[in-house]
Amino acid sequence: MPRSMASSSKRISLDGTWRFQVDGEPEERSIEVPGPWESQFPELQNAAVAATYTRTVKVPRGWATGVTRLHVGAADYYAEVSVNGYLVGTHEGGYLPFDLEVQEFLRPGEENVIRIKVADSGPHRFISGAGDLTPDTTQTAAARPFPFTEIPHGKQSWYATVGGIWQSVWLEHRSDCFIDNVFVRPDVERAGASVRVRLAHPPLDSDAYRLRLTVKAPAGAGTVPEVEFPVPGARQSVINLAVLTPDPALWTPDTPHLYGLTVSLVQNGTVVDTFETRFGMRRIEARDGQIFLNGHPIFLSGALDQDYYPETIYTPPSTAYLRDQFKKAKEMGLNLLRCHIKTPDPRYLDLCDEMGLMVWYEIPNWAVLTKRSGRRGRKHLEAMLERDYNHASLLILSVMNESWGIDLTEKWQREWLAEMFDYAKSLDPTRLVVDNSACIPNFHVKSDLDDYHIYFSVPDHARKWETWCADFAGRPAWTYIRYGDAQRTKQEPIVLSEFGNWGLPKLSQLRRCQADDRDPWWFATGAGAARPEGCEDRFRQYHLDRIFGSWDRMAEASQWQEFLSLKFEIETMRKHSSIVGFVITEFTDLHWEANGLLDMCRNPKAFHKKLPEILGQDLLIPDRPRGGAYWGGETFTLPVLLSHFSRHDLAGATLLWDVE
Repeated sequence: MPRSMASSSKRISLDGTWRFQVDGEPEERSIEVPGPWESQFPELQNAAVAATYTRTVKVPRGWATGVTRLHVGAADYYAEVSVNGYLVGTHEGGYLPFDLEVQEFLRPGEENVIRIKVADSGPHRFISGAGDLTPDTTQTAAARPFPFTEIPHGKQSWYATVGGIWQSVWLEHRSDCFIDNVFVRPDVERAGASVRVRLAHPPLDSDAYRLRLTVKAPAGAGTVPEVEFPVPGARQSVINLAVLTPDPALWTPDTPHLYGLTVSLVQNGTVVDTFETRFGMRRIEARDGQIFLNGHPIFLSGALDQDYYPETIYTPPSTAYLRDQFKKAKEMGLNLLRCHIKTPDPRYLDLCDEMGLMVWYEIPNWAVLTKRSGRRGRKHLEAMLERDYNHASLLILSVMNESWGIDLTEKWQREWLAEMFDYAKSLDPTRLVVDNSACIPNFHVKSDLDDYHIYFSVPDHARKWETWCADFAGRPAWTYIRYGDAQRTKQEPIVLSEFGNWGLPKLSQLRRCQADDRDPWWFATGAGAARPEGCEDRFRQYHLDRIFGSWDRMAEASQWQEFLSLKFEIETMRKHSSIVGFVITEFTDLHWEANGLLDMCRNPKAFHKKLPEILGQDLLIPDRPRGGAYWGGETFTLPVLLSHFSRHDLAGATLLWDVE
């Protein structure tokens, strides 16, 4: 349950239809919240605009006392909130939640008008206090408050921009003093957890208050006794507590056990506020060239997830939709998703907690590192952990990706990156941190993982792949900086965090997920031969119909080639015991990119049921014999290698095999 879901609060969902007006347009129209405006109005795609959302809501008379907060899950990029004509507050940042106390502006028992004005990043400037956004014709891009180059925007520069309110909005009513957030840090070795409780409006008379911690343990774990603690005086807002978890049931991808924690604020014997969250008993470590989960080595079998959706772009269509795609991830044998330069909807992490998918996520990138973009990146890191601290599935986070938004040839920028690594570890030492998930020609400065990206088309470059993997497995100098200031232990686990091959989607399946069997809007993205638009015409123009008969038959053939390429690449990697994980590019196709394990509409590709054979913790690898072809009756030797990471005791195991 995310931090805003305080169970004793009274909530009014504001999801649904709002009135919507783009600046400069005379007419209002309707828009659904949550959802980017680009997903509902095609003419706003890739357009930097400002618009106002308006909603009327009746608030109960009982809300005249206590605290009422307006919550916005995420609005891209800059928001200004007013209630009944009064400016309440503003927020900058397109990926993370904000809340504002609005009780003094509400009229309980009556209709109230809520307006949220949102400006997407682009050539606009904000006129403070006037509640207006106007085109900026006088300032340079560098002088504007939110230039696209200096804000965390992620892959909006690649695939599709996102503007407006794309996560849920709600009002909640709380007591005068309430629990603002709870942070849980599991301690597997000591069979317990530290609990940090933050109070909003802490009481002056603390003697009347106590905090009660109730833990619901998962099946098979020891019972956790309920405990109570006094609330310290002096209006102390942060209180550090602890609970014991005897005989803990540990969280792993195979056994995603979760504990439920309820923190109750008790005043003179009466519960006046509660806060519910979940946590998992687990420990992630990077040492001695291995990744350990709860003290046992684990192999990362991951996929890169852009977290884009066919029609709704950033907003997941539903919780059921997310659950279905994660079910397919587990069916394929994946144990990790790398949510790529994106902070996802909280439901994403909730379901990964429940279903046993490890998550590696990243700060959305900007384009140029300046003092302003650096400050924004630091604040984004703080907000990510503020929201997501208790998620058991979240095990790795990255500061940068492939030097997007940083120039590591500059000494001060390398120093900034090392400082960000240290700052992330100080905020949360229980997770692994990657400074810059690297590729040619960039590198690491200071990192928990020695990870790298490389792409070779197979079978065309199969020998180059073998040579490169052997070099990478030997911990080459080129993965870290060459300027003499690398902070490298040479014990960092080696992970190939991007690689992959293409397998075309079936057009019939993509069209079936549209309302009228039309081509999806994103067919008009990309360029040249990679542009989906017109692909059937090119199919016939190149006389491929004479070979395959239909597009879908060609697509299926290419999908099997994608599988064979991945099989070769994975088996090559896993011959090297020093490589302890990989991330396939990518989980789903995206627009013109067809290298997904699922297509853009989350349809499985032809090899769906074969993937577990190559993605497991244990992998048998028949080594390719020299020569490769033999006559009947001829004898040859076939070496068989075993990559073993599971907890299964394979001593005395027997290998059974046959040849077709």
